[in-house]
Amino acid sequence: MVRDRNPGVRLKALEALRRQKDDPEVRRALIDVLRRDPNSGMRVYAIDLLTEQPDRKLVGVLQELVETEGHEYIRLRSRRVLQDLNASVDRF
Repeated sequence: MVRDRNPGVRLKALEALRRQKDDPEVRRALIDVLRRDPNSGMRVYAIDLLTEQPDRKLVGVLQELVETEGHEYIRLRSRRVLQDLNASVDRF
């Protein structure tokens, strides 16, 4: 999914995975998109899917994004979900 140069192709792949967003392998793929995809639209879509039903396993990823992500929406969404999970916004 991350390897195709065309963001439209990558987006279609994400859309196809939407129904399986709770599958552990799909969640790992979404986290990979969130951390590495150069297209901010792809990262926004990935964080939206991942945080529809957030779990504690996302805490480290979200803390990382609060500190390093260049896209404001993703930083704010990460911060909000961390607060909803009663998790620290800062990494230790």
